[in-house]
Amino acid sequence: MEKPSEGKSLLSKGKLIAFDKLNVKMDPKDEMYSFEEEVLLPPPSEAECNRTFRCMFACCRDGDHGHGAIKNDEMLESFLNHPPLEVMPNPITMANIQQHQLQDVALIQKSQNAATWAQYPIMQIDNRNVICYRADLNKPNKWRIHLPETLIAPVIVWYHLVLGHQGTTSLYNTIVRQFYAPALKRKV
Repeated sequence: MEKPSEGKSLLSKGKLIAFDKLNVKMDPKDEMYSFEEEVLLPPPSEAECNRTFRCMFACCRDGDHGHGAIKNDEMLESFLNHPPLEVMPNPITMANIQQHQLQDVALIQKSQNAATWAQYPIMQIDNRNVICYRADLNKPNKWRIHLPETLIAPVIVWYHLVLGHQGTTSLYNTIVRQFYAPALKRKV
């Protein structure tokens, strides 16, 4: 093997390695080579990954969270962080949102009150009347669907699972692209 390539500046000289010139063992069975033990190791199992990279959200903490329903070992690796479809129903269908909004008396009053109806317009989405939220009344086309209180927790959990257990910032940013709920950031 040739010596490592040298960097262009004195600071990087001797620190850059030509990885394309390294002689690394390649195994067609996708096994990992351990230099310390000089043995071939199989890829980690789902249980080992879950132990090593535990999700810190309440839906997954403390015990089996039911994400291990995938039986095909060949596909398992690519779906380790994704839940099976049976984990929970999709809470963000327009039918479900409309049903929950109709049970939220305070939200309905905001959409019908003369002082607040412009901020809580009723929009037709997928042939359903859904109460939305407009933060800036000067921008009538900029609105988000208002999540009723009963849907906030299911939406957070659903997005958390579907997004592959992303962090709170990514989770929050994804939800607020389409939805509004008072103090949502604290609840995520």
